[in-house]
Amino acid sequence: MATLVPRVHLLQAQGQGCPGLRFLEPEAFVEELTRLSFAIVCCPKEVAQPVACAMQRAEALLSIPAATGLCLNYKRQKDLKQRLQVRRTGQDLQASAEDDPRVLASSFEVMEAVAQASMEAWCDSQGVPTQAAKSHFGDLSFGEEAYPEQGQQGQESAIGKGKSVLNLYHYFNQDPSEEPCRQHADPGLVTVLCLSSTKKGLEVRLPLRPGGAPGKSATYDEEWQDVEAAMDSALSTKRTARAEPESERSGRSGRSGQDEFCFLVIAGETLERLSAGQHPACLHRVAHISEPRFNMAFELRPRCNVWHPWQQLEKAP
Repeated sequence: MATLVPRVHLLQAQGQGCPGLRFLEPEAFVEELTRLSFAIVCCPKEVAQPVACAMQRAEALLSIPAATGLCLNYKRQKDLKQRLQVRRTGQDLQASAEDDPRVLASSFEVMEAVAQASMEAWCDSQGVPTQAAKSHFGDLSFGEEAYPEQGQQGQESAIGKGKSVLNLYHYFNQDPSEEPCRQHADPGLVTVLCLSSTKKGLEVRLPLRPGGAPGKSATYDEEWQDVEAAMDSALSTKRTARAEPESERSGRSGRSGQDEFCFLVIAGETLERLSAGQHPACLHRVAHISEPRFNMAFELRPRCNVWHPWQQLEKAP
């Protein structure tokens, strides 16, 4: 099996609290997302602190009760896995900073910010005006105002919920003959994942060439690559490269690897369609391992189905 050696792409915070994020080298990020169908990104650890906290409390969060301001959907697939799906509503969240609902909501915001930065980098690289793109396929979770559900005539419409989702997964890994999550590509624009509790299990098939035309699928390598090992290795390599004497580091504006948190951004099927087949969706699976596995994934989904390339959407009335 070929060794997977991706780059690490840095995100820089803009603002206080849960800030917006932007790539230091957006062109390099988009190039890697196109070449591999995924990219490894890092952001300041203080920004990603809610996600780190959520991963530490993942088992407890999976049994969280209903929370005002969040739409929660729990699903268990026999003895294979369980999932908590979180969507945001237009209602204010009533919880303290340490409560489980607040940890979930803050994690949603952080991973959403990574997804937004990824889509904005893609829009810029394609010459697509970001605001115009949002008006076509934007979601409550992509910087747009809420799109409420249809209310009764003469009454204020009900609070809507975003299309984008934060999923918390628990893979039991009790049966070696069962694959916890079979090969698939996510339907949305991009998905943001963090390193799982086991740091292994997530595998990808690399695209050999894009489809290159609407409706034409990309061609993929037959081998599965351990992408979480590549994430861990890339971050470790980055930390080693930055472990310089203080005299050599003085005057530099970079951050040390120990101050950063690692995410994985993968391309979805909607992004592949939006790019007219130029940006392959990421084929991935979760393989069986010998221990339980917890992970989180935020999927940025469009408000409506996107079946055509941006050039055609832009011309649509």
